[in-house]
Amino acid sequence: MALFAMAAFFWWNSRAKLTYALVFVLGAGMIAAVMPPKWTERMVTIQHYQHDEDAVSRLTIWREALGIAEARPFVGGGFDATEYPEVLHQFYPGAHPLAVHSIWLEVAGDAGFPALFVWCLMQVVGILNARKLRRYARGDPELAWVDDLGRMTEASIIAFLVGGSFLPQSYFNYYFAVLVILAGTRMALSRESSRLARAGNAPRRGTGRINQADASRHAIANPEFIR
Repeated sequence: MALFAMAAFFWWNSRAKLTYALVFVLGAGMIAAVMPPKWTERMVTIQHYQHDEDAVSRLTIWREALGIAEARPFVGGGFDATEYPEVLHQFYPGAHPLAVHSIWLEVAGDAGFPALFVWCLMQVVGILNARKLRRYARGDPELAWVDDLGRMTEASIIAFLVGGSFLPQSYFNYYFAVLVILAGTRMALSRESSRLARAGNAPRRGTGRINQADASRHAIANPEFIR
């Protein structure tokens, strides 16, 4: 799912959509043709998930995590609430402790709906920061690295949100490092733009705003940018 979401993202942002679509279809067909029989058997179970013990257990723990969030909407059951029998059995006596294989329900069950709202807001801000960096670099070859950073981190966020919908990775530290890098880069570029504006650089004609590309280009050569 995460791989498909990333492929769709790159396809949507490409100029040769037809070419990439053909490559994707051919590549997917080739990969499916060489997959081992165990993979094919596993895919078939999707049609009859009610008989798949793993699928049923995941759906059950999803309902239990949501139930904990509804029972304690403001604080949840605590970190990894569904993995500790002494916590889980307060809400579902006799239930089998498991990790919640969903980043959304994991946060809701662990910390409640306000925390889930803040967590979701962090993802939105991350995507906005990535797109802001891409706008900074648009049309400027010297800022290609900024465009690459924005594009690839946005793809990373999409992959994490889609793949994480079926994994217990709500607090994956490497992912949050990506969000910090995005926020830090945007803040540094904005700070440099403001500094140039105060120094009296000419604003962009008709907008009254400093040319972000010129400011960003200057920022790259400025040793203060990395501090």
